[in-house]
Amino acid sequence: SRESVSNKVKHGSYYAIPYFNNFEKAESVEGEYTFIDNNNDREYVWSYANSYDGVGYVLQYNCNWNSYKSADDYAVTPAIKFEKAKYYKLTFQHILNESWSEYINDLELMIGTEATVDALNMQIADFQDITNSDTDTKDVYFTVPDDGMYHVAFHIYSGAGQGLFWVNDLGIEEVGLAEAPASVDFELTPINEEP
Repeated sequence: SRESVSNKVKHGSYYAIPYFNNFEKAESVEGEYTFIDNNNDREYVWSYANSYDGVGYVLQYNCNWNSYKSADDYAVTPAIKFEKAKYYKLTFQHILNESWSEYINDLELMIGTEATVDALNMQIADFQDITNSDTDTKDVYFTVPDDGMYHVAFHIYSGAGQGLFWVNDLGIEEVGLAEAPASVDFELTPINEEP
């Protein structure tokens, strides 16, 4: 199994950037992450689980075999401190599962100031028609509107009757400044203007 690594810098009730979690330690998820079953189907939900496929522990969306109800479930990080002036890169790995390669999933990444569906109202990425045919690392670049504590959510909204979905190696890092350069005042001089 791979070496256990999770974010070590926690200040009271929030984590600092950079944040990284490969989910090998139960304490990095249990009591830290929030799982929301927004469509109340009880069985088809996110959980912390062993992949039993040589990968180890992951965030797992359980198979949505429900043939009449679409997925609507959230896996939400603990609070992380962000700054308005910074530009961030979020990376996660979607893990290959050959047994479920025929299934297609839809996933959006949301952020918000609380770990609730109503508060998680800012979309930073939308991945549609994801298959389980390959291990894939996805990169998302984003900013936040104000300094403060935010939660990041994996919101799966696949159609009815779709399958397993694994998330691993979640990382968030600062990659630059978000502030636009100051505007420059200038005056246009028309060409071919008669003196």
